[in-house]
Amino acid sequence: MIAPGKEGRLLDSGLKVQKIYNLTPMQEGMLYHSLLSQDSHMYFEQATLTITGELDLELLEQSVNLLISRHEVLRTNFVHEKLKKPQQVVFQERPIKLHVEDISSLSKVEEIGYLKQFIQQDKQKGFDLLRDPLLRFSVIKVAPKQYKLIRSYHHIIMDGWSQSVFTQELFSIYSQMKRNTPLHLSPVQPFQVYIDWINKQNKKEAYKHWQRYLQSYEETVTLPIYGTPRKVDTYIRSETCFDFSEDIQYKLSNLAKQHRTTLSTVMHMLWGLLLQKYNHVNDVVFGSVVSARPPQVEGIERMVGLFINTVPFRVKSEPDLTVSALLRRVSAESLASRAYEYVSLAEIQSQSVLKQDLLNHIVVFENYPRSKPAQADVEAGPGIEISDVEISEQTNYDLNVIIESEPKLAVQFNYNANVFDAAMIQKAGEHLQVIASAITENPDIRIQDLEILTLEEKHIILHAFNDTAVPYDSDKPVYRWIEEQAKKTPDQTAIVFGNESLTYRQVNEKANQLARLLRRQDVQADSIVVQISDRSFEMIIGLLAIWKAGGAYLPIDPFYPMDRIRYMMEDSGATILLTADPQGLGTHHFHGTIIDLRDPDLACEESTDLEQCASTENLAYLLYTSGSTGKPKGVMVNHQSVSNLLRALIDHIDFRSGKRIVSVTTPAFDIFVVETFIALALGLTVVVASDEELQDPELLCERLVRSQVQMIQTTPSRMQLLFNHSDFSDRSLHVTDIMIAGEAFPETLLSQLATYVPKASIYNIYGPTETTVYATLHPLTIDQPITIGKPLANMKVYIMDADNNLMPIGIAGELCIAGDGLARGYLNRSELTAEKFTQNRFGELIYRTGDLARWLPNGEIDYLGRMDSQEKIRGFRVELNEIKHCLNQHPLIQDAVVTIRNDSPSEKTIIGYYIGEQDIDVSELIEHLQKTLPYYMIPAYFVRVDEWPLTPSGKIDRNQLPEVEGSRSFSTGEFVAPTTQLELELSAIWRGVLELETISVHDNFFQVGGNSIKVVWMHSQINTKFPGRVRITDLFAYPTIAKLSAFIEEGMSDTLVLQPQMFPQRLLMQNGEASEDMELHVMLPLEVSAILHDTAEQASVSLEDVCLGTYAYFLSEITESLQVSLYTTALQSSQIIPLHIGMDSIDDLSTLFTQISHGRAAQSASGRTQSIEAPPTKEGLYLLFYSDAFPPSVGVDPFDLRMIIKPQTDRMQIVFEYRSSRVESNTVKEMLQSYAQFLSNLASHSVSQ
Repeated sequence: MIAPGKEGRLLDSGLKVQKIYNLTPMQEGMLYHSLLSQDSHMYFEQATLTITGELDLELLEQSVNLLISRHEVLRTNFVHEKLKKPQQVVFQERPIKLHVEDISSLSKVEEIGYLKQFIQQDKQKGFDLLRDPLLRFSVIKVAPKQYKLIRSYHHIIMDGWSQSVFTQELFSIYSQMKRNTPLHLSPVQPFQVYIDWINKQNKKEAYKHWQRYLQSYEETVTLPIYGTPRKVDTYIRSETCFDFSEDIQYKLSNLAKQHRTTLSTVMHMLWGLLLQKYNHVNDVVFGSVVSARPPQVEGIERMVGLFINTVPFRVKSEPDLTVSALLRRVSAESLASRAYEYVSLAEIQSQSVLKQDLLNHIVVFENYPRSKPAQADVEAGPGIEISDVEISEQTNYDLNVIIESEPKLAVQFNYNANVFDAAMIQKAGEHLQVIASAITENPDIRIQDLEILTLEEKHIILHAFNDTAVPYDSDKPVYRWIEEQAKKTPDQTAIVFGNESLTYRQVNEKANQLARLLRRQDVQADSIVVQISDRSFEMIIGLLAIWKAGGAYLPIDPFYPMDRIRYMMEDSGATILLTADPQGLGTHHFHGTIIDLRDPDLACEESTDLEQCASTENLAYLLYTSGSTGKPKGVMVNHQSVSNLLRALIDHIDFRSGKRIVSVTTPAFDIFVVETFIALALGLTVVVASDEELQDPELLCERLVRSQVQMIQTTPSRMQLLFNHSDFSDRSLHVTDIMIAGEAFPETLLSQLATYVPKASIYNIYGPTETTVYATLHPLTIDQPITIGKPLANMKVYIMDADNNLMPIGIAGELCIAGDGLARGYLNRSELTAEKFTQNRFGELIYRTGDLARWLPNGEIDYLGRMDSQEKIRGFRVELNEIKHCLNQHPLIQDAVVTIRNDSPSEKTIIGYYIGEQDIDVSELIEHLQKTLPYYMIPAYFVRVDEWPLTPSGKIDRNQLPEVEGSRSFSTGEFVAPTTQLELELSAIWRGVLELETISVHDNFFQVGGNSIKVVWMHSQINTKFPGRVRITDLFAYPTIAKLSAFIEEGMSDTLVLQPQMFPQRLLMQNGEASEDMELHVMLPLEVSAILHDTAEQASVSLEDVCLGTYAYFLSEITESLQVSLYTTALQSSQIIPLHIGMDSIDDLSTLFTQISHGRAAQSASGRTQSIEAPPTKEGLYLLFYSDAFPPSVGVDPFDLRMIIKPQTDRMQIVFEYRSSRVESNTVKEMLQSYAQFLSNLASHSVSQ
């Protein structure tokens, strides 16, 4: 509490204090966010309306001030410095003056421009919660008997309900005074009555309720976005509105009545259902803004103040639950929570698993139309009418869902366009209407049966994105293509291995000879034949022979573990084994017939083509892939699926006869089919890499170069190995086609490919084994996002939820595949086949891949990783691919892998592995990741490796990654006591605020009980000890005692050493003796000032950034230098900071403005400048730029030339202060005039555009 006797001098003003009391929980939250983002327009409320008629301005001002004297909250300011808890101070009197202007002489175009600029300037001005009246009125006369009334206030003093009361009373007072009738106003209770009521409530019981309410809730939910999630510091306010039809509104209201609940509860449930569908969960929590006006407080409905509060709203369901049952549940829970809506959201969050990440958006249900608070239900006054009401507001959330019920049901999305896409917001509104229509038609519909996509989206997905039907010879197996090719080009080289080669005739004849032997061994349609072979000619000939004999091949890699080999042999039921090494280890477990692929007697067999004995509906091959049970599962693929693959690939890739393709894949990996059999069917030469070449990137590179390979199909991991070998980078120009598959395609790899193989066509191809190698394909270019493209011929892709519902465009879901490429199923695993191969709602057989993806608006598919790669870490849902992506953005990292180590059932550790030429300091990696990732996604360990260990199929073998020996990025949890005096003082403050007996210097404030309210308390106490050293934002940047201590110590010794801007000698005083400071100024024309303001608004920067950017550009021109060095103040701060700008890297002024804005914002969190040192110089000048709104906190004497901008209501003045001993007056005068002309030219250019 404020010390007795100090109230009158509290704000260093002549105002007399009437009373002081606590803040409501919502006020505390708004104060916190206002202090945290002082440069934003957060919680700035502005209403603009048109008044037509004879408006008595003097009477209007009297009415406003009478209302201010009537409601104490309108006479309030807020104090937090040097206090344990913030307080609101009510003054006995706090009259305000109307700001009045007359622009009725302007043209309509000029009027619109002026009003736009005035409103923006009024918003830019904001409010100082400590000193300013938090309510202001401006009246601008735009025509005879027509005015624009602009009312601005900080949301901390008034909510929407209060705004309605305020407006009704304002015009009621004005009307009565205009008629000279006695004032009749109902008695009103002061806002303190509500504060006193809150203080009497049982907060302990309330927090217990919210703990129970949020029990077991562990996931954050939000709307999806089309782009990559990113952290942003700027807020571009946008809004989109939707109206529900009268019929839907009537039915929703009836639904509420039937379930004895409110329309508000129904709409909250609707929003929760949409979030459930978007996020693929059955449990969601979002913020709900409640009126929080307890009926127990007498006169509460006429009180003015901030009564609203934000509390969690939970919608938890089960798939088979009906909407009616869910509505009853949600209604009962909402009713139970109503008695506890008065408590602090920050405290509720701090007791939840997710802490401050519990909520990321809010839903507001308003019982009045948003224009009504300003327009009022009463007569505005004799002879005047109100119209054209516009309301502008901004919260600390990037998304606000505002639901209106009068005069019609509507939803307004207010959102940050820097975070959310307009297209996604538009879709959200449409999907909400779809759900509303579905549940009003059938309230007993099960949650799992609710679809959210529109009819238009369904048509696009089914008939545009999946328009893939193409005719092909489905009765012709691929080996028949190879036979035809052998007849067409018998002497063309078919296979190269080492220094030897075989022609198409030789390959075909050798395969025919072996096939005849297999026929005699009773191989027929669907017979499974095992082959274990090293890389050789026989590897391909043996598999081809199995096809010709009518059987299906099962390739087993000889390097597999013996247990795995034994299992596959037994599970397949095969009775014949082909091998190039009959005495090899893998043959010992086989109990059938073993045939030696190199048996010389095979040459005695007939070599002509065999009669086809199997159809394309029979089995072509059996491949075993990893299974979740620990046992591999055998995927059965028919010949028709392989034939369709051939047809699909030739539509996209140049498989021209005679080209050379390298085979680097084991036959046990399905892409082997493409680089061998598809290639041979189309007349290519297959260059088979040996085992030694595959194990040594240098040898493999030599093979590719020596054999002049033009086509490569491989995994990203193996491709990266090649690039790590410089010879390939230098000698790979002969490569024309690169097909990448098997793993996610890293952006870094695409950049390398575009650099070193610029003429090659690059393809990102996707498909699980169960869909016959490939299902989608995308030709990549460096300037386009990496996707997996579109479905191949006769393949279809559906993005679905767990309940078989189609997901809309842009919404993630499970990637499911249908079409001619689908496998037959799993051998001997009927239950698993039934689980993974299911029917969709259109009667088609689909394969559920377990991959997460989404449709993009252009019909391409954005692959998002495995659904099972999402891990839960300390209650947070963590996507490992997102961490990998962020690591790959580091300039010294070539590729990264992120894994999870299960230390215990309840403790998981994230480990980041990376390939790079050098070890990277752990702190550097953490700093890099913290720019985009929350703290719980930062790996605990980082490990550098030289290259990835690979499986035989060329994928990264995570089991072979090294054990952790890297540096741990966080505290181990062990207690580390404070050692320095500063750490001891900080520890005492932290323990007091957090109410903890002990705290380690490495404990994160927000992980040990800190929240948004407590951080304000802590900042107040730290500021008392170390005035001006720490801002609230610093507490987020340095959230441990150790880091904060180091930051404060660094700031204590800050001395800024100036760097001059070089000037041509002709512009400088060479022998100046006078030291007098001089001043010149110019007032910019109205239209130039307006365009500067518009430019700042369009670029989402401040006016200071625009002026500073144009000044820097101007300096670069007159000094003929591409490097500009000057000094300015940090964003919304008086701290002097340096700006060194390289103009050679600036493409346009907009880029320059943004760069300056980011530079000022970034340095606003650095240490405070305590002193300035200006070394003597004769070659240049020390330059300073600032706005008079934020004059520098230290002396400006060391600066030779100082530019000051002084924005006024409609125009702007520019002042040049200079030291006459360093620069001539005529030079400065010429500079000022030239700069003003430069701005005028820019303004003229902007108008012409």
